[in-house]
Amino acid sequence: MLYNDLVPYEGQWLCHHGIKGMRWGVRRYQNKDGSLTEEGKQKYLKQIQKLDADKTPKNTKQNRIKKAEMIGQMIGSKKMQDCKNAYLAYHRGIANYWNDVDSAVPRALKNDTDILRYMKKAGWPEINNVNDISQYLGNGTHESRISFILESMSESGDDGVFDLKAMGAFDKNMQESYNRMDRASNNYRSICDNIAREVYGSNSGRREANDVWLDMGTYFTNELRNR
Repeated sequence: MLYNDLVPYEGQWLCHHGIKGMRWGVRRYQNKDGSLTEEGKQKYLKQIQKLDADKTPKNTKQNRIKKAEMIGQMIGSKKMQDCKNAYLAYHRGIANYWNDVDSAVPRALKNDTDILRYMKKAGWPEINNVNDISQYLGNGTHESRISFILESMSESGDDGVFDLKAMGAFDKNMQESYNRMDRASNNYRSICDNIAREVYGSNSGRREANDVWLDMGTYFTNELRNR
């Protein structure tokens, strides 16, 4: 065999380049099972904090999606899936609750005149005629207006003004629906709080927890839309 047969032609060399301090068999950022080393987590955390600092409105959605992807690398696929399941349950709870609200719309409130009568009875400020209703309830559908009234009542109480039993708005099934939504919301919030503590460590606070809550929600919503 000639020497020329052993030497590759020009431009066919296979080369390998490492980095300073590199050691064979020593993983710097990622373990064999795919999880991140502490150094790898710190690398992702710096990138997440850099995205946190970017307040440009047009970048908000994409930044949140990028952050959620990096958070997923930091916490692992199982915790990411648990968070997704909690998010889906939370949104199912919201949808089911408002469906129940709409189904419980009092038959007595068939039009704006009926709404006006109840609002005046409840003492809503400066409600004198049907035209004043839009000032407080907007120009949405009849159902959305009544939903707003029911929601306000659930938050502030009716003070005996409304006959809730006769209206059928907050019967047993309605309350159970609200409780299911509330439990799902609290579960999702709790999971995001735990993720924030894992990702941000000692720097984790309410702001970081809220960011994770929004990051994950944006990511999962985008994922569902792109199916």
